[in-house]
Amino acid sequence: MDQQTATLTLTNQQYGFQFQKKTTDGTDLSADQLKAMQFNLTQYSDNSFQQVSKTNAITSTDLQALAPGYYGIQEAAAPTGYQLDGTTYLFQLTSDGQWQYHGTKDNVTSGSVINGQQTLNPVGDKSDDFTVTGDHQQILTLTKYDEPKPSMTLRVIKQDNQSQYLAGAAFTLQPSAGEAETITSSATSEGQAFATKLVADGTYTMSETKAPDGYQSNPAKIAIQVATTGKEATVTIDGEALKPGESKNGYTLAIDGSTITLQAINQPLAILPHTGGQGYQRLLGIALGLISAAFLLLLVVLIKRRVVKQHD
Repeated sequence: MDQQTATLTLTNQQYGFQFQKKTTDGTDLSADQLKAMQFNLTQYSDNSFQQVSKTNAITSTDLQALAPGYYGIQEAAAPTGYQLDGTTYLFQLTSDGQWQYHGTKDNVTSGSVINGQQTLNPVGDKSDDFTVTGDHQQILTLTKYDEPKPSMTLRVIKQDNQSQYLAGAAFTLQPSAGEAETITSSATSEGQAFATKLVADGTYTMSETKAPDGYQSNPAKIAIQVATTGKEATVTIDGEALKPGESKNGYTLAIDGSTITLQAINQPLAILPHTGGQGYQRLLGIALGLISAAFLLLLVVLIKRRVVKQHD
């Protein structure tokens, strides 16, 4: 009896979860913004999603290997400048390799198979979703949207004491969370040196690090606290409150709705005469004239004294 040899190939697939971050305003998130982001991936021991087995913090979009079981995914920290959404989405990886959606922690459902795209909660005019593609059935992808925090616009108008708009000043703007931003002023027809967003519930400090050519630098330190609503702000200059309409240390404040305007004044540098120039010669001439006048006055006094003595 002939023996036949059969070859059986077994393919083991690694199942896993990953996420991608998007914003409702379509802004591409920077590396610095993404550093602040974190998700919590929780494994549960039963289909009631009550008994927690373990929770892992995820700070990258790398694939997270998963075994069959019950899971919840929650945004724990939003990217810088965006609002946190604390919704926990529940899902299951079955023993036969199916992904099922079980609602949210506040509204647990019996589970439905995720086939293609599963629409989740709305976020602004977008919606989060779970996706399982035909080519990668073993990977569940969460697309998570975030809305920008409310913000105010800071406008700085740079001019001299003659109301001439100035360019070439450099400012440092330091948020309480994040890296400092260096801004070089330009001179637009409206005098706007620069404009930038200040996120709600944030504190910012601003100072001039370079004056326009021919002008004195203004060493004042500005601090701006934006309210949680993004509609109000408190401004101080060198530790003293600066109210709308007030002027202190070369700065004047105006607040119109969600726009903060700071008018920043620079004084021109004093012009000193050059040695050997016309200014120096003019001063020398004046000095010589005064010396000559004093000499003539002294001579007149001496002559009068001599006349008086001769008369006596």
